[in-house]
Parts: sequence; structure tokens; C-alpha cells
Amino acid sequence: MSQEKKLSSAQRRAQNRAKKDLDINISEFKKVMSDKEYDPQRLDIFSEESVAQSLAEYRDNMESVLDDFAKSTSLNKVDISILFLGVALQVARQFFITNDKFRMTDSQNEALVKGPLKKLGFERILEPVPYDATHYHEGKDIFREKTGEKTHGLSGANHRSLALGHDPLLGWIFGPMSILTETLTKNNKDLDTYTTVKSPSGSYKVDGRTYVCTAAIESIESVINEPSNLLIAVATHIVHLSTDVFTKLGLPLPVINNISPEFAQMLQVNGIDVYSVSRGASLSMLINKLISTIHVLFYDKETDIKLYQVKTRKILSISNTIASSSNILYTAVTKDLTKLDVGGLCVTLYRVFTDTRFIEEMKYEYLNSQVSKIYKEKYETIINRN
Repeated sequence: MSQEKKLSSAQRRAQNRAKKDLDINISEFKKVMSDKEYDPQRLDIFSEESVAQSLAEYRDNMESVLDDFAKSTSLNKVDISILFLGVALQVARQFFITNDKFRMTDSQNEALVKGPLKKLGFERILEPVPYDATHYHEGKDIFREKTGEKTHGLSGANHRSLALGHDPLLGWIFGPMSILTETLTKNNKDLDTYTTVKSPSGSYKVDGRTYVCTAAIESIESVINEPSNLLIAVATHIVHLSTDVFTKLGLPLPVINNISPEFAQMLQVNGIDVYSVSRGASLSMLINKLISTIHVLFYDKETDIKLYQVKTRKILSISNTIASSSNILYTAVTKDLTKLDVGGLCVTLYRVFTDTRFIEEMKYEYLNSQVSKIYKEKYETIINRN
């Protein structure tokens, strides 16, 4: 491997800048020097041999500065102690707050969300929603005669991934549309849409087929005729999602649910849903903030603050990587997906990407400033000699 390939990106950027700076009109510079009656013998610094020697010296200076950067940003005993504190906190979070923990039953969640709203008199937005329908209005045989389909494919176990009203992203379109038109749209390529009928008990049941375009037009007409219908539909949708999000089944992960509802459902069964992932990510970021704050408390004002920030970034990246790696290994060995910390893994990937870029930028900045300082001193020495 050539010496050039061994250079880091910071070294290459600095070296390219040096070569660019050396790419000047030497003959013009010599003319200026001669006009000022400088000693011509001193112009031999622009000979090929001198330029090659200068570049070699420049490379040596870069290596020296990079060694200094590595030493200045290496982790000492205090840093390593804080790093392992971060690992311990992340691992403890993963162990004690697994995906299936701190869930509510449907009745508990409804009491928590709907109870206070009912006391305030908001009964209209507390009603059931059509995209919760899983039973047949007139029985399966009548449904088959009406639609030509053997089944609508919805059940209590899969309706949160198959009914687009429950989708964390597209649900904000299909959820209110479903409420406005009393329809249900499935999460498939054809966007199969069904009409529903409200039963005496208040819940909705699937009745027959319609088209998603028809439902969209009807919802628009409903809003045009009575604009307040949109506000009520959106409020009803928000309340319903709030009663679902903390339950055992939860809400499916966005995007993944649109690509593969079956895979999203499998994740939901193992507690990997909007709630667990967002909770894991939030707690992981909170621990990172705590570790960062603790590390700042040990800051020595004699140290360059930017170099100290590099050490902080290293601590966070390494601690997150160790915790996530151990979590993946534990999950693989136990084959228990309820232990997989998806939220923490997302934070780790983000940290590795952003921290690596930050450290590389600080390395380049430090390299450029220190090497420039060296040559500025040499330049001043040459000028003073003349």
C-alpha cells in the first residue's frame, strides 16, 4: 500500500491545500524578489529539490501534529470511568425497560385518556372509529355474496397493521377520512376499502366494498358541507391513537408498516412498535446528555475546549456502540425480540455517523491551524533575515 493511501481524509485535505498553495508563478515571484534586490542565491528554495524537501518536511509536520492530536484527545482514566458509567446505564436501561414493559390494558388506557375528556363533555370525539372494525355486519356469507371475497382479512391481532387508519404517518390522512365516511381502507397495494355499519353497541362492523376514491370524494364533500367535521374527525383520530399507543399491541412502525404489514405485525407482537422505539431512543439520548454533562464537569480550562469535545464525542460513541452490540448479541443468543433495543440502536447509528464526522472535522481544523502556525513562524524567520 502506498504512503498516499495511508493518509486520513484530514491529511489528504491538508496536503492538497499545501500543493495548491505551492502552485504559484515562481518566475514572477523571482522577478519581484530581484526587483527588491534580494539575494538571488536565496531563490534556490524554489528548485525541484527544495520543493520536494519542503513537501517531505510538510508531511513530517502533519504526522507530528496528528500524533499530538491523538495524544490530546486520547481517553484518560477519568474519561474511561465515565465511558463505562455510560455503558452501565445504557445496559441497565435495556435490561429493565424491555419492549414489553410498562404497557397498559385497553381499559386502563381508555380510562386514562377518555376519562378526563368525558368529564369535560367531549363525548363526541370519544366514539369508536370505523378502522377498528374486524367483524362482519351481516355475517361472513352475506359479505362473500356482496363482495365476491372470501374474507376481508382483518382480525383483532392484525387490524392495527392492516388498517391504514392506525398507520403513524398515513393514518393522518386515512384515519380522518375513515371517520368522515364510515369506511375502512386496508394497507395493501390496491388500497382495498370497505363500508362499515355502526352496531347498536356502538362499534363498527364491515359491511361491503367501496373504492378509496369514492371515500376520498365523500370525505371532501363532508368537510365542504360542514367544515367543523374535519376538526371533529382529526380530534377523534388523535384520541383513538392515544388509547392504542401504550397498549400491548401498540401502533406499527411507520414506513416499515407500509413496506410489509406482516413484518410490522411480527415486530408489534414482540413489543417493537412506535411506543417502545421512541421510548428507547428518548431514554438513550437522555443518558447520553447526562454522560456529556458529567464529562463537562471534569473539564480542565487549560485544555482546548474543541479537543475536549472530541473526547466527549468519543465517550458517547464508544459507550453506545458497546451497549448496542451487547444488546444485539444477547437478543441473538436468547432469540427474544422483546429485548431488542431498536430505539437505542437508532441513536447509536446516529452518534457513530455524526461523531465520526465531527471528530474528522476537528482533526482537520487542528491539523490545518497547527501546520499553518509552523510555517507562519518559518515565514517570519525568512522575512526577518532579509
